Amino acid sequence: MKKLLGIVIAIVSVFVLIGCQSKTTMPSVNEKDEVKLTSSEFKTKVNTSSINPSDTLEVNFGIEMNAKVYGQTIKGKISLEGLKQNDKASLKLSVDGKSNKDSIKGDINLYQKADKAYLKLNLADTDALSQLGFISGINFKNGEYILPYTVLDQINTTYPDTSDILEVINNDEFLNELIAKGGIKFYENDNDFRIKINMTKDMLEKLIGSQQNFDKYLFETVIVVKDKKIVEVGASIEIKVKENGSNTEMKFEGLVKISNKNVDLPDFSNYKEFK
Repeated sequence: MKKLLGIVIAIVSVFVLIGCQSKTTMPSVNEKDEVKLTSSEFKTKVNTSSINPSDTLEVNFGIEMNAKVYGQTIKGKISLEGLKQNDKASLKLSVDGKSNKDSIKGDINLYQKADKAYLKLNLADTDALSQLGFISGINFKNGEYILPYTVLDQINTTYPDTSDILEVINNDEFLNELIAKGGIKFYENDNDFRIKINMTKDMLEKLIGSQQNFDKYLFETVIVVKDKKIVEVGASIEIKVKENGSNTEMKFEGLVKISNKNVDLPDFSNYKEFK
């Protein structure tokens, strides 16, 4: 069951990479299209290859959080919009949060072009970035910068790879447990195949075989497959935890999809080397 817990965490971590309401819309399913499949039959419906680098990958994430931890009250909304194709990427992170002492509000734009990374910063309080651990060791002021090469790793790891998702849903133990408990359903209409995973707190505890500290846990994801290729993944998560005087509520929505949009970048002529 420890392995199964790792799998559950993995499918959530595909989305919870950035910590509101974002511009996400959960993919829908038509109940009339539901089909019954075994884990073996399911595996014939999805190609195990990952996203082609030439595909444009579009991501939209959003988190709304309200927490009280060790006497600190933290409230905030964060949303992320991004596009990536080959060695080009554009990310816009909008933040609006505050704690007892600090606050942060504004936009952070990150770009990748070939082997260079760029930043456009427009925040009400840039000192708050150090509190969030944003690119540690660098003290930013508002402006436009050429960033150290290592920042490219942070840009690239923000984009989930469908191979991570496939590794999760292709696991026989995970699939068979979900099928047996009604936590996964399959839908098919011609070349359109959809997977819906829906887990409550009780179902999660049954799957992993242990009690969890969640007072509330709702997890739903819909995976859209066309011609055996994953083209869209949506997730919605609600968590409420009370423990040792701490109280945390979080709502998350995320959408990752193959897009026909172009990755439009600035010309970067006014961007300066960060010193």
